[in-house]
Amino acid sequence: MQEGFELIDPSQLTEFLVFITVKHGQEAAFLRAAAANRAGSIKEPGNLRFEMYQSAERPQDFLFAEKYKSLDAATAHRQTPHFLEFLKVLETVQAFPRRREPGDAVPHNYKPIPHT
Repeated sequence: MQEGFELIDPSQLTEFLVFITVKHGQEAAFLRAAAANRAGSIKEPGNLRFEMYQSAERPQDFLFAEKYKSLDAATAHRQTPHFLEFLKVLETVQAFPRRREPGDAVPHNYKPIPHT
């Protein structure tokens, strides 16, 4: 490990970005499941942010920007029925495993997906 760099366990984050790539033609199925997950997530008492974005350059690339009050709130989110249902759909539509990174800065080429 290089000096000055610290490995971060993504499961230990309270504010993060989740990058998801779905298979071509699966965007609509993903968006339905993601919207239901967001609707449930923003009602969680520990949720401070849950925004969805789609790449302007690659329509199969999506991003969630999430923030929770605490690690316990983030962990509780991953045990909710809406999240578990979303995972079932995600397993069938994602091109490869999602990636979670620390931070809150959404890349400029991602555009917000409005709440419906």
